Amino acid sequence: MAQQTTPADPAVPGVDRPTSVTPWSGPPGTEVTVRGELLPAITPVHVALGGTRTGFEALTLALTTRWGELEEMVAIPDWARNDRAHRFIIFDAYFSPLATSALFHVTGPDGTILRIGRVAEVHEGCVALDGDDDQRYSLTGALEGISVGDRLELEAVILEETPCAGGVPVRVTDFQRFSPAPRP
Repeated sequence: MAQQTTPADPAVPGVDRPTSVTPWSGPPGTEVTVRGELLPAITPVHVALGGTRTGFEALTLALTTRWGELEEMVAIPDWARNDRAHRFIIFDAYFSPLATSALFHVTGPDGTILRIGRVAEVHEGCVALDGDDDQRYSLTGALEGISVGDRLELEAVILEETPCAGGVPVRVTDFQRFSPAPRP
C-alpha cells in the first residue's frame, strides 16, 4: 500500500513537521514504518497511536538522529479498532506533540473499515462521504439510492485507487441509512 505523508497537520496547531507512515492501513499486528523529519536532534521521543476522538498510547521510545530524523517500525496494537481512523503521534518526554501523521486506517481481519458520515456529493457514479472522523471518502460499490445529505454507516474495503477524485478510495460492501438528525 502507498505511503501517506503529512507535510503539515492542522489537527494539531504548531505541529508542522513532515511525517509519513507505510503502509497507511492494515489490521492489528500490521508492522508500520513511521518516519519523521525536522524533529529535535538526538532527542528521545515516543511514537504513539491514537484513535479519532479517543486517547493515545505510546508504542515505543526512540532516539532521533543528529539531523532530527526518525524511522521506527511499530506494530498496530490489538486494541486499535476498524470503526475509527487513527494517527501516529511523535511526542517528547513531556508529552508535547512534535509531529502527527496522516490518518492510518485500521482494518478488520477481512480488510474492512466501518465509518459513519454524510454524503457530500454524488456525480457520475462517484460518491463523496464526509466521515465523522473529518476525512473525506471516495465511495464505489453497492450505492443504489444514495443521495446528497444521506447519513450513512458503511462497511468498506480501502482501495489503492479509484476513478473518482478526492478522498480515501473505498469500495462499499454494505451500508445502513440513518434518518437525518433534526437541525437546531
